[in-house]
Amino acid sequence: MQIAFRDLLPTKYANVVPPPVVGSPPALDASNVRALQLTYSKFEFGGALNPKFSAGPFELTLEAIEIY
Repeated sequence: MQIAFRDLLPTKYANVVPPPVVGSPPALDASNVRALQLTYSKFEFGGALNPKFSAGPFELTLEAIEIY
């Protein structure tokens, strides 16, 4: 599976970082990315509960993370 940077949302503490211009989509400056984090959270964006979350063992197998 490939996911483009333009399809990612910049977030902080499960909240989407506001866009620089009101009404525009959130901006993710790929040149400023220093780390990538995958999060499985009980919270959705905006603090609502994630209906797909369940407590207990969780496993995610990654074969590779690459820049394309």
